Amino acid sequence: MAYNLGIAEVEGFWMWDKNDQAGKNVDHHFVGLQGNGKVGIAKVMLEAAYGFGDYDTAAGQNYDLGSWAFFGDVAFDLHDQVGIKKFEVHVGGIYAQGDDDWSDNDLTGWTPATGITRFTPAFGTEQSISFDGDNMFGQILYSIFPAYYGSGLIGGGINGKAQFDNPGLIMIGGGVKAAWDKWSYKGNVMAMWFEEAQAVENYYALKGVAGNINIDEFMGIEWNNEIAYKLYKNVTIKGGAAFLFPGAGAKDIAQALKAFVQGVNFEDAGDSDDVSMRFAAELIWFF
Repeated sequence: MAYNLGIAEVEGFWMWDKNDQAGKNVDHHFVGLQGNGKVGIAKVMLEAAYGFGDYDTAAGQNYDLGSWAFFGDVAFDLHDQVGIKKFEVHVGGIYAQGDDDWSDNDLTGWTPATGITRFTPAFGTEQSISFDGDNMFGQILYSIFPAYYGSGLIGGGINGKAQFDNPGLIMIGGGVKAAWDKWSYKGNVMAMWFEEAQAVENYYALKGVAGNINIDEFMGIEWNNEIAYKLYKNVTIKGGAAFLFPGAGAKDIAQALKAFVQGVNFEDAGDSDDVSMRFAAELIWFF
């Protein structure tokens, strides 16, 4: 349901996600508002959504679903000032609520029905580590949300494996989109935090990691880049490079994984701070 305000269009939506896999019964509803507007050289996108419902396990346990998510982005069209076909800079972010108490009957980790943020207009890109199924952060395929972490109460996401007591996400970032002659470029920088790290700590405790598991909220910073050149009308070559600079939370997760593999306490395992890198090349032929 949409209403045009002149400088902006506002839409309200409702969606029902039904999941009855493996004997469980999940009724997950989403309601929200999203808006797109333009003021001068600024383009604004905003969205707020609330997910709620019921989760009944095959063993007869009952849980209540309830979580919030927000997205906002402001892009500035500067192509006239720069003097090329396209030059746009943007800043924005995501807030997705995390579960702060895995032992209660309230599942408050934001769990989208799909959550394929790889294909969203502001930050979405194929040349990314976080959008490509990064298991270190619990990010499922095509999604920035760390929804693989939790206590096993699954039923959301693109493959139905996202957990409803996940740690949630805070992301703040920005980027550039440019085009000149036959060239185009797109790049983003994203700083990411777990909204609640307890879900990650509980995940490794349930895996059998002993000791005082302490996971920091700061996941790290990703910088991704994509450059393309149109050889012919239907043929484009593209290159991508992405770098993930680990934060304290990434180092703690590496330590928990080492403790699990080595069979030692969390405190006795070493961490790791290597930068993750992803490089790609494509030849795209439309016919």
